[in-house]
Amino acid sequence: MMLLPLLAAAPAWAQGQDLDATIADALAHAPVLAEAQAEEAQAQARLDGAKAQGNPMLSVEGQIGAGRIDNGVFFGFTARNVTPLALRAGAEMPLYAGGRVAAAIDQARGGQAVAALALADARSRVMVGAVAAHAEVLAARRIEARYQQLASELAEVERQAKLRFQAGEIPASDLAAATARRAEGEAGLAAAQGRRITAEAQYSRMTGHEAGALALARPARNTAHAG
Repeated sequence: MMLLPLLAAAPAWAQGQDLDATIADALAHAPVLAEAQAEEAQAQARLDGAKAQGNPMLSVEGQIGAGRIDNGVFFGFTARNVTPLALRAGAEMPLYAGGRVAAAIDQARGGQAVAALALADARSRVMVGAVAAHAEVLAARRIEARYQQLASELAEVERQAKLRFQAGEIPASDLAAATARRAEGEAGLAAAQGRRITAEAQYSRMTGHEAGALALARPARNTAHAG
């Protein structure tokens, strides 16, 4: 039976990128969040467009020409170049639309509310995923370190067992047991390494960069006071 060593006490936090930075990187990198933000912006634009249907419609028209007038000095007017200009402005106010504008606004407002909820949901999921990825990398690295220590200790136990077997101090069954424990420790180390690689890959997908040195989360302060 393989015995795992007791976990050594760890500091409350360590030097490295903290959890807040990981969350910020994940929010800046997440495609699903960018997509939700684009959908929310489109929904807001549709709402603004629906509201604009009830606003006055302003129009401005202008014309400009170019020509030359030559009356042969009739009435004393000499020939000259002219640029006639005409400008007209108008405004239209919808008086009755049969509820069409109000219905369009209500529909667009509902779509905007749905898009806003989808954006909030996407943001929450990205944040939860970032927290999980950060914690998993830290946990996987600690587990791998413990298995590395264990594998090293079991390899030394096997080496000592071989020496004792060669000296005739222990039977072959004891040596076989030591070898089996060493192999079990190496298998556990391989599994821990695989978990750590997977955790770091997930972290990279979440944040857009490799998981370097990560800081443990600071413990929450207990603000309760005895009465």
